[in-house]
Amino acid sequence: MPISGDEAAKLCKSAAYIELPITSIHAAATEALPLHHADPFDRILVAQAKSKPMCLVTHDRMLPQYGDTVLLV
Repeated sequence: MPISGDEAAKLCKSAAYIELPITSIHAAATEALPLHHADPFDRILVAQAKSKPMCLVTHDRMLPQYGDTVLLV
């Protein structure tokens, strides 16, 4: 990453990003997702986006397979 984790956290806070907790509902929702992506953390992010609903913005070319919830940048 071109910046440190601390710098990223400060930038996210200054941009007023909302931190989402990972709940058991999100974990359970991953079971309903097709196995387009094997990374459990990425699958949690998709499950969170679908459950809110909100858009997950990513550069991971595998994630848009999960539908309109994911925006490739």
